[in-house]
Amino acid sequence: MSKKVVIVGSFRKNPKKLKAIHQKLGKLYEVLSPDDIEFINPADDFVRTQQEVDLDVNTIEENHLDAIRRASFVWLFAPDGYVGTSAAFEVGFAHALGVPIYTDSVLNDEMLQSIVTDTVEVESVPSIVHRPGNGIAALQEYYKRAADERGWANESARDTMLLLTEEIGELARAIRKTTNLKRDEGYGDISLMDELADVQLYLVHLANGLNVSLAESVSQKERKNDVRHKTSK
Repeated sequence: MSKKVVIVGSFRKNPKKLKAIHQKLGKLYEVLSPDDIEFINPADDFVRTQQEVDLDVNTIEENHLDAIRRASFVWLFAPDGYVGTSAAFEVGFAHALGVPIYTDSVLNDEMLQSIVTDTVEVESVPSIVHRPGNGIAALQEYYKRAADERGWANESARDTMLLLTEEIGELARAIRKTTNLKRDEGYGDISLMDELADVQLYLVHLANGLNVSLAESVSQKERKNDVRHKTSK
């Protein structure tokens, strides 16, 4: 399966080079966004394709951010090292999620230089796992605050594990319900979405109680899994 890439940057600058980069990336990877660079308003601050002409700015940007969530990496198009406000926001978004960002330009901004990897050609994008767990960090910090506000912060790891085990049982029943397996007692109003959420939150709560960073744990484990997968081929 090919890697997935999202292109961000100053699309109004150097359209000829943008087209060449888009075509080259498209031959090597699956370009999630933008899938089309034939902009109908190339002189405007916010460019649109024909398919986006009736969409508001928020919808277009949300679609682009959703593509970044699903991307293997982001390619920053930065002619002459320039990165505009929207592109800088998207780079920060990708960085917060742990999605690696590459560029073939020397960036003018020192802070962006620190989080974007320089590469000579699109073909030389390394096949490495960066920080896939980063996206979990926000949820873990949120639930730390929520548990503190609700008076659950001092629950022991043992008690949390017992509650998590009970919730896994509830999740198993919810799965049986969705697969239409009959049960003498029935299933009531049990919800698969609710039970999945409960298991996720109890797992986060357990990690908080043990002072374990799930973001770092997941990232480290995925790096090991990636190495194991490559060596097994």
